[in-house]
Amino acid sequence: MKKLIVLLFLAIFLFGCSNCSDITKSYDNCWTECKEHFSHDFCEKACKRDLRWKYLATVRAGVWFYDPESVTHTSESVTYTFRGVTRSQPPEKRAKVWSKIIPTEKGWEELGKYGEKYKKADFILFLSEISCTQRQIHGLEWTIYSSDGEIIEEDKNISLWEPIIPGSGLEILFNEVCGKKK
Repeated sequence: MKKLIVLLFLAIFLFGCSNCSDITKSYDNCWTECKEHFSHDFCEKACKRDLRWKYLATVRAGVWFYDPESVTHTSESVTYTFRGVTRSQPPEKRAKVWSKIIPTEKGWEELGKYGEKYKKADFILFLSEISCTQRQIHGLEWTIYSSDGEIIEEDKNISLWEPIIPGSGLEILFNEVCGKKK
């Protein structure tokens, strides 16, 4: 029976998470970069290993991750309505991806999220779409969660396409999901 359990765990370890090693290394980077900018307590919370999320960058507002398993690619044309104006995008390579940011206390203020409502706020999940062809990004939705999983605030309004600035955190995400090299 013990051999069966060991074999089962070994199979899960070898085949259950194809990018675990890569994600584990990303958390080592998270800890190293985070402690250069933020407190030990914040970094301990933010850089706690979660094999779903891969560390991307330490940004002014906090620590940023993305979910490699959520990345989807398409090359279809698409139509968006933003503030009553409908626009069409021609066929091009695009990717959708979920990101997670764990803001510091100052980061919440920078994001314009302060007051009693946000005292329990823990992290934000973002769904973004990236034009791999045009090097642009726009938000599709975001949700703020408390540490107990309660939704504090959400928005499903589509934002405008914006250019991905060279050297920015968005360029790191672009390189990860669009397969570009630095």
